[in-house]
Amino acid sequence: MRAITTALVVLLGVATAAAQSAPAAAQGRPAFELAQATVTALTLAASIEQSIDRIDRNRLGDQSGRFEATTEARRALGRSQEANSLLGRPIGAPDSAIRKAAAAMRAPFNQLSSGLNDAIRTWEKLDRASDDNEAVDLVRSSTALLANEGPWERLGQATIGVTHALLDVERAAVRGDLKSARHLQLTKVERETVIASLKKSFPRLSTNARGGGRPAEASATALFEFLNQPFANAEDP
Repeated sequence: MRAITTALVVLLGVATAAAQSAPAAAQGRPAFELAQATVTALTLAASIEQSIDRIDRNRLGDQSGRFEATTEARRALGRSQEANSLLGRPIGAPDSAIRKAAAAMRAPFNQLSSGLNDAIRTWEKLDRASDDNEAVDLVRSSTALLANEGPWERLGQATIGVTHALLDVERAAVRGDLKSARHLQLTKVERETVIASLKKSFPRLSTNARGGGRPAEASATALFEFLNQPFANAEDP
């Protein structure tokens, strides 16, 4: 587990550095910027999942267990805020499909941040609980917050929205129609760069393994499979 965590921390460092020092080619290339930001956000989402999984629900009733839980929750909260900040930058023109897709991708991280903050505040209340019944109710409440599937469902939906935004509907057989779109808004080099970033952050995708029910990896799989469909690149006729 320590090796996996260490590897993920390294990957997060690489992803964050890439987002902070985007190549010059991304200048004026909002589709590429959205795709790269999505990969970084999914990598951060995987880290958030790991932190939440490490919280021992059976030890929330004692102070040391809550301390460890709070440490992990704050770590997850930091990752969520990082993704929120990344996706909060203006990507694409106002009212464009790309700008709307970035906003939708940001939404699950807003929800995660809210839930994690609420869980931390609930654990703070536990230290002041007047009786055992109140303590039990607070533990149940915080456990429900951690188990909330809403943000992860929204993450999957938002990732599908990103794939739609990457299609060039202006060149579709029926202009504006997603189903008849045959081109991506990504060049061949940009497309290969995004696929390589996905493989680096989610190594199992390189062997076409499924996400196995893990929300972040399942979303990464959806993006990976979309980019490997036989769409033409932006520079293709």
